[in-house]
Amino acid sequence: MKCGKTAFTIIELMVVIMIASILVGLLFPAVQSAREVARGLACINNLRQIGIASHQYNDLFGSLPPGRIQLYDQRQSIRNDNCGNAYIDKSCLTHFLPFIELKNLYNAINHDLGIFSIQNVTVHTASLKQYQCPSDKLVTESPFLSDFGLDRIPVSSALGSKVRFARSSYCGLIGPLPVNGFRSPMNTCKVPASVQAQSLGAFRDVYSVSFQQMSKGLSETLIFTERRFRDIAEFERIIPGNSSLYGWMIAGNWGDTLISSISPINPSRLLSLGAGCRMFAMSASSEHPGGVNALFADGSVRFINQNIESWQVDTVSGWPSDANQLPDSTWENLPEMKIWQKITLIK
Repeated sequence: MKCGKTAFTIIELMVVIMIASILVGLLFPAVQSAREVARGLACINNLRQIGIASHQYNDLFGSLPPGRIQLYDQRQSIRNDNCGNAYIDKSCLTHFLPFIELKNLYNAINHDLGIFSIQNVTVHTASLKQYQCPSDKLVTESPFLSDFGLDRIPVSSALGSKVRFARSSYCGLIGPLPVNGFRSPMNTCKVPASVQAQSLGAFRDVYSVSFQQMSKGLSETLIFTERRFRDIAEFERIIPGNSSLYGWMIAGNWGDTLISSISPINPSRLLSLGAGCRMFAMSASSEHPGGVNALFADGSVRFINQNIESWQVDTVSGWPSDANQLPDSTWENLPEMKIWQKITLIK
């Protein structure tokens, strides 16, 4: 008996396609979730490497690098030291390069000149995966600087108008309070005691902090965490050029490689855009759902939930409610510090 040829009917084909679509729909979130887990693990590993680098640096020099360093390039200085220079120089991440298997890049820097100098252009656009969270796709971008960004660069740099800098996801903690601890002739080249009293984090102006000074214990002291670029990019719609203003890996400025716990984690869920691009750039945030990865001084990396207890902030300014910043940059009428603020204190 000769059998006839069989074929799918249109209805059967549609059923097969529908079942396949359902299966793909079910599998897609699982695949995406698995990819995010992998990206999260890579981010944790990056922070662990920074933790190892920080301990090696501390062992060699007796302290962590300072957070913000005043420009010491004598072409820009009116003195024989850096007292009075308003520009910020290299970042703590730049100091860590020899300890994350990037000694050649570190050695390519002319350390007698400012980090923004044209002689140091090799490191300006060095996009380093060790300093970039793979969950944040925008961190790999390095847009050309707007006029606002160019104003942050010393004239002595000799850079032209087409300038861009690689970005970093990871930032050192200055503590809860942004206070200006720079020396100047106005304060006889000494940091005022009132400013020193409110410089509370692991990375601060001028002075370096050692692990031995962290009296709370290394496992209770947060020194590094993440900052994402989606929030910074939001301001591009308001003022074009804002997205190029912050996050520079080479620069040791607030909003570049230093952040504060003044605002809650992932502040965009609570603050209005009126708080300004800088406030978002210098606050902890990430593309990991619900919080950030964080490096503690003992080298451990933990996930901190964005709902961790934090002091109340004004939703427009991002500042602590009822607090005021005085002309010398110190703060008054501060609320009681909560868990989020306390873990960024070194004592």
